[in-house]
Formats: sequence, structure tokens, C-alpha cells
Amino acid sequence: MTVLNVRDFGAVGDGSTDDTAAIQDALDAANNGDEVYVPATGSSYLVTGHNAVVDVNPSHDGVRLYGDGEGSRIEYGGGNGGRNVFMVSVDPGDDGIDGFVLENLTLDGGLGSVEGDPNVAAGIQVRSPHAGDEGSVDISIRDVRATNCYGNGIDVRSAGTTVTNCTADNNRQHGFGMHTSGDPFQDPPVRFERCLAHGNGFGGGYYGMDLSAGKGVAEDCVLHDNEGAGATKCSDGADRMVYRRCRLANNEGVSFQNTSGQGATVVFDQIVAEGNAYTMRLTEDGTYRVPAGSELVFADNGPDVRGALYLTDDSVLEAGDATLWISGQTGGAGLRASSDGAGSRVGTYYHANNEDGAISNDQNISFGTIASDLKTDLDGVPTADQVGAWSDAEIDTGSDDGSTGEGTTDDSPFDAWTPRWDASASDWGVVAGDEYEGGHALRYDHDGTDAARRAISWDAAGTPSDVEVLDRVRVPSFETDGDRGYHARVHLRSSYAGGEETGYWIELEDAEDAFRLAKYSVDGMETLARFGAPAEGVFFYRRFRAEGERLRVKVWKATESEPDTWDADVTDADHENGWVGLGSFDPGAFQTDVLGVATDGGTVQLEADDESGTDEPAPDEPEPVADLEVVSLEARNLTADAATLAGDLRDLGGADEVRVRFELRTAATDAWTAVGGETLGSPSEFTHIVSGLDAAAAYEFRAVADGTDATVAGEIVSFATLDDADENAAPTIEQFEVTDRSTNKWNRFDVNWKVADGDGDLDAVVSTLERNGRTVAADSTTVSGDGASYTHLLRVRGKVDTVRLCVNDTSNATATREYEI
Repeated sequence: MTVLNVRDFGAVGDGSTDDTAAIQDALDAANNGDEVYVPATGSSYLVTGHNAVVDVNPSHDGVRLYGDGEGSRIEYGGGNGGRNVFMVSVDPGDDGIDGFVLENLTLDGGLGSVEGDPNVAAGIQVRSPHAGDEGSVDISIRDVRATNCYGNGIDVRSAGTTVTNCTADNNRQHGFGMHTSGDPFQDPPVRFERCLAHGNGFGGGYYGMDLSAGKGVAEDCVLHDNEGAGATKCSDGADRMVYRRCRLANNEGVSFQNTSGQGATVVFDQIVAEGNAYTMRLTEDGTYRVPAGSELVFADNGPDVRGALYLTDDSVLEAGDATLWISGQTGGAGLRASSDGAGSRVGTYYHANNEDGAISNDQNISFGTIASDLKTDLDGVPTADQVGAWSDAEIDTGSDDGSTGEGTTDDSPFDAWTPRWDASASDWGVVAGDEYEGGHALRYDHDGTDAARRAISWDAAGTPSDVEVLDRVRVPSFETDGDRGYHARVHLRSSYAGGEETGYWIELEDAEDAFRLAKYSVDGMETLARFGAPAEGVFFYRRFRAEGERLRVKVWKATESEPDTWDADVTDADHENGWVGLGSFDPGAFQTDVLGVATDGGTVQLEADDESGTDEPAPDEPEPVADLEVVSLEARNLTADAATLAGDLRDLGGADEVRVRFELRTAATDAWTAVGGETLGSPSEFTHIVSGLDAAAAYEFRAVADGTDATVAGEIVSFATLDDADENAAPTIEQFEVTDRSTNKWNRFDVNWKVADGDGDLDAVVSTLERNGRTVAADSTTVSGDGASYTHLLRVRGKVDTVRLCVNDTSNATATREYEI
């Protein structure tokens, strides 16, 4: 990795020197993994021109363009001659952009320097990809302030873009804009996370955030004091937009509206709309969903005769398991339903102090409960000081609901849980009993007969990558009729993407080898491993760990001690992160009374009781996943007096370099002898040949990594040297042919192989795809005798730099060939 300082390429940063060429030259000199640094200045780096002023393109895979924060200011100085201005243009083109990062910068759009009335004059525009791109986009924009732009502050037109902790303020058009409906792909959707928009839209009919068309998510965002048309909207071409934990406050126009977006689905999950001039307007034939257990709060909006929430055209509001709070509406009633679309429903509607009462029209809408009560805010929905560029305030997700009066008691266990997929909050409840740890358990029991993918996420665990779960679970009775009987799932790295459920899970059923490790992906469901013998009415502990691309599971009866070995140990690279939770495919009951989760070196823990928690620790609480990680591999190339020890450094724990070595001892002895040693700057395998060993003797070794603050060791591995009279010959690889059938979407390789062994004790052949020394896909075949041949078919979505073939015999003598891509 090389840091390229724009000043070394001639940038001055005095606010008057044209630094366009210097910044571009620094970018063009960067290779994958390099960083382009824009140091803070007392003035600004002036850029001029039109269209792609600072051009980021497919050649900038893995490049980071960054500064020191607010003081690293790039300012537009004119020269467009009435033409469009993309101050920073990020263009995926036909090849896509993978891993580009833009962060810690201020972009001043130079509103007064823009000539004419260009259609587009954005601080940042992520351009639409070409048809050949096929989804190869991974762009991150973080801690950036986009201000004083003639057009939009940050404008995104490509799926695969994430905008996090950014501020868009005082821009003439939208603060944040998004439009991907014309693109060749829509997933993963554009995401705006912890973003702040204020003072935007003063040029006319513009918004703080415009999720115009395609698929988008706004999560933990605050849109306040925007002028023009209001807080946010979607429009023609909108497919699915999600607003989650967002605050829409004191905007001049509407809280939200859909302008001609027919067929759109819009999700509102934990929203506060307060002090806005006009209504939240649900229009067209859109479907507007409020998830089960969620709440919407409208407070002190208006004056608007249409009310705080207005259904019109053919819209449908699906909030049958949710709660609406509307209070302080001026100029109208709290809610007005004038839609011709049938089937709108609200589970609970609380109202207070609305000028024209609770409801001015109830056309095609029904309610579960209507009552008078007041709530003006929601915990967990951030305020302006908690989001935006360089914000570091924690968002309070406490359970105090801030309500007053009657009708506000919530004794469900879902303050920290979110129903996922086909689930609803009614599928879960808390049950009591002496057989449960702590006296209570969380019980799943769907009220129906249809099998479906139902789950809940435990939000306290977040969406981790490396994570371990320990739970204690029981299925009272198995159901085996038809396509049923798949009970009691615990989920890791789960999500919902592209219309498909994704993630890893383990479950149990009444069958042989019926603990199952499996995954959902865009290609469907796949079983990764089966093991063990579950039994109905019996509590089991399950430890489920995901580290990098490695998944491990062990299960044991709660009355027995935890085993030392894992029941399943597999590699899979489909899912990198996601929520942790519980679920089931079968509608039958299961009970979980202990759930412990370790993420990023810390632990959170649930024991169900009638108030959703207890302070008592769970038995055998999972160890946090270590940052520094090393694994001992099997010994190789065994002879009568020598062996090759092997280890794998999986994680450097944040260090630039780590010293690795081995410790060796004769079996059944206590003292270790240090052997070998080297320094590694990235995760990779390492080996050391030890000689002078005794023939036909038993030894043990372990791999060791010495970090900055700690030393960690892998598991102890045993091996035995050969007898002098029985020297083992290593296998040979007689054929190794790799056929590359990759596409823009998948890297695919056919590995044709033929192996032989003079001793006639072949054991296994493994083909792997690797990236930077890490395995990203693998296939293996068990072999025997003195020869074998086959073809392994490997594929992976990510990049690959090496195809490797390895064969071993029953004495673990090996041969390896590799093909560099």
C-alpha cells in the first residue's frame, strides 16, 4: 500500500491555484490498495472544468481518496460554460468499481461559480453503470460533507453504493439523490446510513433526500429544515424503498410523498415526523408497509387539511401489526384515508390534540384499536447531533417509550428484536417453567400450518462479520409430515437482498444426521454439513462460529460436557456479515432459554424472562472471537526423521506485522521447544521443516503468533514419524489443467486432475480458489489406491488470483501444484 499525497503532485490548496490536474494525477498514479491523501488546508483545493472534473473510473479498484476531515476542502471554481458539473465523478463504466472509498473530505460545490443553468451540478455523482457491468460495484462514501452545490450534494445512480455518516447541507437541489431504475442491476440496493440533510432544496421543488427510483435504504438518517418540496420522496421507477429509524423534522414541504411511482413498495420502520409543513402523502398504487411491532410518530405537523398521514389514489397502507401515534396536527385531522385501494389496516392508532379530530375519512381502511394517547418521540431514532459527517455520538436504543397516559404498556419481548422474512411478532412469546434456565424461555410457535422461512434478529448483536453464538434449545415434539420438520434455527450473517433471504443457519429435525448446517443464497438453499442425532423434548447446546470464510458448529446435550471437537468445519465465502437471530421453517414450537453472542471481541447475552432479560450469566458463555488468530494445520511430508509443520495466520489483529513460529514436543511430555519463525505482513499459511526426529515416534506441535499485546496459539496437532524400514513416498500430480470459464458475475474454473502414489495409499485431493493467500472456494474428493482422476468445478463471486491443487496420502505426505491467474 502506497500513500500518494496530492501535494507531491503539485496541489497547493490556497483557494486560488487550480489543483484539478494535481489531484487527478495522484488518482491516476494509484493502484489497487493505494491511498490518495488530501491534507487539511487553511483554504481549499480549487478544481475547475465540466462533466467529470475529478474522474474516478474502473481503474481505481481498491483505491481510497481521503482527507483529514472538514479541513480537507475541495472547492469548485467554475469553467463549466453552462455544461454539467460532476465535481467528483465516480463512473463504474463497463467493468465496475470494486472497493473504491471516498472519505473525510469537504466538497464545496461553488454555487456562485457555476455558469448558466446546468441540468446536473453535483458535489459527488456516482454514475450509472453500463450494461456490461453486471453488478460489479462496491463503492463507499464516508464522513463527507457536500455543501453549496448548484445541484445535488451527493447523487447516486449505481447499486452497490453505500453512503455513511455524510452531511448534505445548503445545496440548491436535493441534499442526497438516488436513481437506479434504468441500471442493468438493482442489488445490493443503495444505502444511506447515519446521514444528515438540512438547508437543501431552496432552488424549488427539491428535497432533503430523494430516493427517486430503483431500490434504496435510508437508515438512521435525519432530514431537517430543508426548503423546497420537503423532507423526502420517491417517484417514477421506484421499486422498493426502506426508511428505518429516520427523523423528518421542520421541513418546509411534505414529510414524504410518492410522485408517480406506480407499483412502488415503501417501508416505514420506526419513523418520527415532527414540525413539517405538510402531510406524509401515500399516493399512486403504492404499497406502504409498517413492519410488525414498529411505530410511526407524527407530532405537531401542519397546517394541512389533509392531515399528518394522507392516503389517496389507490395506495394501500399495511400496518396491521404496527402502531401509529398522531398528535398536534393543525389545519386537519390526524389521519385521512381517501384511497380507492382496498385493504389498508392499522393495528393500533393513538391520537391526541389534532385540530379536526382523529380521522377525517376512513375509506377502505380498518383499525384494530383506536384510542386517545400521546407520544411525541421514539427512542432509537437519532437526532441531528448524532448523525452526519464526523459525528461520533451513540444512538440511544433504550426501551423507555416516552409515552403518557393509558394504552402504552408493551409486555412483548421485542424491544430488542425485529421479525424477519415471513415472521410476525405474534410467532414469539415468553413462557415460564422450572425446566428453563432463569425460569423462562423464548418460545416460537406459529399459529398456523404453513411451513415458511420465519426468523427474528436480535438487534443488540448488530450485523457482525466474525461472530459466535451459544444457545440452549429444545423442540418439544417433531413434525415429520410432508415438507415439514425443520425446527429451531439459529442464524448468522443473515439478510434480505435482491428479493431473496440470505445467510447461514443450523437447525434440527427427526432424521439421521439431522443437525444441519445450511445457507440461503441468491442461488437457493444449500446444505453444507449434516451430523448428530437430535431428540425431541431434550435440551441441546449449540455453538456456532463464523470467522472469515470458516464456519464451525458443535452440538451436545445440555446434561453433558462440551466436546473438544467440532461437528462441522467448512469453508464458504457467500456471506460476509448480517444479523444474528432465531427462526424456523416448520410452524411447530421450540424453546430457547439461553442465547449468548460474541462479536468483535465483546459479548452480549440474553436469558428470556417475562421482562426479556436477566443479569445472570449463561453457562459456558462463548469466548469472544479473538482479533489475532492463528491455526495449526496438519504436518506434511513425513519421513523417518523429518516433518513439515504448517500453520495459517488468519488475522493480524490490527498489526502491520506479526511474528509467527511453531512449538514442538514429544507426545505425552510437557515442555515445548520453539522452532522456526518468520514475520508476516498479511494473513497467509507458513511452514517450517524440522529434522533430526526419532523414527516411528509420536510428536505434537502448535502454531504460535506473537502480536503487539498478546501471544496466541493454535490447537495442538499430533503426528508420527515413519519407521526407518517404511519410508513413505509422496504422491505425484500427473495432470493439472485449469480451464477458466469466468464471467463478469462469477469466477469459474474447471480443474482437471490426475494423481498417483507409488505406495498405493492415496487419501484426498483438494482444489482451492485463493485470493491474497486466503481460500475463497474449495472442492475435495476422497481417493484411495495408487491412482485417481476427476474434475473439480469451482466458482466464486469475488476475485481470485490462484488456483491450487493438493493431494495427500494416508501418512499425510503431500504434493501441490498452483496456477496463477
